Amino acid sequence: MAAATVTTTFECLVRFYIIAFKKPEINDIIFKIWRKFWPVMVVSPKKMEQLIRKCYTALILTVGCYGPAILCNSIATLWPYLSNRELILRSVYPFDWNQTYVYEVIYIWQYVTQWYILILVNTFDFFMIPVVMVCTVQFGILQDVFKNILSQKSRRQRLLIFGDVISDRDMILRCLDHQQMLISICNQLEEIFRFAILFQFVTSTAALCSSALMLQVDSSHFMEMLTFVIAHMFQLFYYCFVGSELISYSENMANAIYKCNWHLSDNREFMKALTLILQRCQKPQRLTAVGIVDLNFVSYLTVLRVAFSFYTLLTKVIDRGTSWT
Repeated sequence: MAAATVTTTFECLVRFYIIAFKKPEINDIIFKIWRKFWPVMVVSPKKMEQLIRKCYTALILTVGCYGPAILCNSIATLWPYLSNRELILRSVYPFDWNQTYVYEVIYIWQYVTQWYILILVNTFDFFMIPVVMVCTVQFGILQDVFKNILSQKSRRQRLLIFGDVISDRDMILRCLDHQQMLISICNQLEEIFRFAILFQFVTSTAALCSSALMLQVDSSHFMEMLTFVIAHMFQLFYYCFVGSELISYSENMANAIYKCNWHLSDNREFMKALTLILQRCQKPQRLTAVGIVDLNFVSYLTVLRVAFSFYTLLTKVIDRGTSWT
């Protein structure tokens, strides 16, 4: 429980800082998503089904972590009181905390703190994961619009997005502006969430290592440590999932432009705009841990390897210390 408390408390503090001090940037992103993002219905039915499936996957992953977290926290916070009048967190105080009313006050304080940390951490994830996924979906919509920009399908898309059949020149300029807005939002997301991602990597590594070590030292807490390990692996997985999807969809913009029959147009401004869009596609959008590592599945596997390496090292140190005694 001590390892769980330390890591989740660090996560909570970082998320509280972001919510408290990054509010203007967060509000700006929400406003752009609400007012300026294109509807998913403009793409083909097959593409729309694919994009919606991605959103549902991210939602299921997030809810799949939130549900077990509530269940485990309910057991962890209620069982000490119902079983034998213990504290939720084993603590040392300079007074007898087992006295009447003193125990109740300390228990309630620990109970409220544990639930506040859980709700804040998971609510933050419920905001971050969908926002990143919605931006990813916008790149998917932009790909489809680019691919059809010189075809008859583009007429329907222009009507749905702008309410009018604008010219090819105006359409490519609108797409250019939309791409720039998406890049700007991704840069804002990187600025807002980079420390949260860094602490997510650090706390996940520490939690996996300490839990595995605890299982070896004291197997009586097997179920607690096992659920703790699974929760951290699950949480880090859906972070890396949306990060990988963002990189993939922003990177595939160049392929969509290549398929747009650009050779059929002789408009010079159209070609210039197309070249500028291609230049922007050379650098895929990504979220990082303060620029150190990217948020993707490669980083996920790296965290698992590092945690296992630390676990192996600490196990050898403990075994050597035991043999000396």
